Amino acid sequence: QSNSIVNSDNNITLSQSFEFPTIMLAQSRLQKEKTHLAKQSRTLTEKELVREVKAAYYQLVFGLKRSALLKQQDSIYQNFVKLADLRYKTGETNNLERLTAQGKSHEVMLQQQQAATDVAVYLQQLQQWLGVTQPVSIVSEAPTLNLLANNMDVASLEHNPLLTYSQQQIKVAKASKSIEKNRLLPDISLGYFSQTLIGFQNVNGTEQYFGPDKRFTGFSVGLALPLWFRPQQGKIQAATMENKIAQAEYENTRNILRSSFNQLLQQYKQARTSFDYYQQQGLEQAEIQLQTAEKSYRAGEIGYVEYLQGITQAIGIKEQHLTASNRLNQIIIQINFISGGN
Repeated sequence: QSNSIVNSDNNITLSQSFEFPTIMLAQSRLQKEKTHLAKQSRTLTEKELVREVKAAYYQLVFGLKRSALLKQQDSIYQNFVKLADLRYKTGETNNLERLTAQGKSHEVMLQQQQAATDVAVYLQQLQQWLGVTQPVSIVSEAPTLNLLANNMDVASLEHNPLLTYSQQQIKVAKASKSIEKNRLLPDISLGYFSQTLIGFQNVNGTEQYFGPDKRFTGFSVGLALPLWFRPQQGKIQAATMENKIAQAEYENTRNILRSSFNQLLQQYKQARTSFDYYQQQGLEQAEIQLQTAEKSYRAGEIGYVEYLQGITQAIGIKEQHLTASNRLNQIIIQINFISGGN
C-alpha cells in the first residue's frame, strides 16, 4: 500500500552491513601474522628434531665405541687369565694372581653386557627421533663436530628459532590489539531498493499513469555507532596486557638463551681442552703404557699388581677420551641449536 489503499504495489530491498574497512585490514594482518607464527612453530620443531637426532646419533656412536673398547679390554684380560693359569701351573706364582685375573675378566664381561644394553637403548632413542621401527645401521667412526666461529658470537642468538617464535608472538599480540581498537569505529550499511508506485503521478505538472511494469529505485547508506564503549575498552585493555605479556616472555626467553649460551661456551672451552689433550697426547701415552705393561709382565719384570695398574690406567685414559669426545659433540650440538645453526 505504497501509493493507495490497494494492495497492488511491491518493494524489493537488498541491504548489507559490514565492519569498518580498517577492521578488515587489521583482521587480514592478524591472519598473516598467525600464518607466520605457524611457520615459525614448524621451523622450531624441525630445528629441535635435528638437534635430537644428532644428539641421539652421537650418543649411539659413543656407546658403540665404548663397547669396542670393552672388547679390547676383555681380550687383554683373557690373555691375562691364560698367563696367570700358566704361571700358576708352573709354580711361578700363587693362586691369588690367577683368581685376580679371573675376577677382572668376569668384571669386564659384566661391563660388556651393560654396554650392550646401553647401545640398545641409544639405538631405540635414535629410531624414535627418526620415526622408524626397523634397525638403524650407523658408522661408529663418525667425525668429531667442529664449532663454527660465527656460532660462538652472542649475536647469533637472534637467529635462534625459539627467540624468533617469541618475536612473532609479539606481532600477533599487536595485530590482535589493533583489531580491538578498530572495533570502536562504526559499522557501515549499504542498501538498494526497487518498488512500484501504481497510479497517477504528477510529473512536471502533468498527470501520468505508472503501471506495475514501471519501477522506482533508490539506495541507502548508514552508520551503526556503538552505544556502550566500556565493554570494548575492556577488550582493548586485555589485548594491551597480552601484548605486554608477549614482550615480557620475549625478554625472558632472550635472557635465558644468553645465560645458557654463555654457560655452553664455557663448557665448550673446557671440553675442547680436555678432548685435545687426549687426542694429541693421552691416547698415544695409553697405547705405549699398554704395550709396556704387556711386555714387562710377560718378561716377568713386573708383578700382576703393577700389570693391572698399568692396564687399568691405560684403558681409563681411552675411556675418558671417548667420554670427552661425546661431551664435546653434545655441547656443540646444543650451541648450534641455540645459535640458530644446524
